Amino acid sequence: MTPEILHLDGLDQNAVWADWIRTIRQAFIDSPQVRYADSEQTWWRDLVGPCCSPPPSLVAFQCARSIMVTAQGFYQCQPLRVESIFIASLAAGGKIVPHADSEAVIGGKWAPNHTANRTYSAVLYLNSEFEGGELDFPGLKRRFQPRRGTLIAWPADHRFVHQVLPVKGGVRISMPVWFEPERSENRGF
Repeated sequence: MTPEILHLDGLDQNAVWADWIRTIRQAFIDSPQVRYADSEQTWWRDLVGPCCSPPPSLVAFQCARSIMVTAQGFYQCQPLRVESIFIASLAAGGKIVPHADSEAVIGGKWAPNHTANRTYSAVLYLNSEFEGGELDFPGLKRRFQPRRGTLIAWPADHRFVHQVLPVKGGVRISMPVWFEPERSENRGF
């Protein structure tokens, strides 16, 4: 049986989550330190990872830790740690092609990719001022219209191939977070 997708709406109605979302948007959305990904419509701001430890924003990390605890409770899984946090923006025309977060098709079969350590993925949406940009899980026939305060989490393997459909207008801003198992050799976050 395939595990469910965790889907929570309205987190921005909670004062703590609303403050986190507001602070993250103010701190990172207009940052000049972005790196471009697959197209001119997409930029990513790396908040956590081997290149920038400790995280530049305790607020983003606190938010990611809360997402982690929520995912652990929902999936009843082994303890996790935050592997990476990004701020992602997709402008009109921007999209993300179908993919799995810990596996890739190699030689016609699913195999671990360069981020095989990831066991769960999540995304928190930081705004609602856009059209399109749905998070789509084509193999599961599940599609989510993200809005500010929406949290979606899922296992990172090939059962949860997902894509972001083209943004039709505005700018879609989110905070993707990836988790890996808590082990003695990767303690820290």
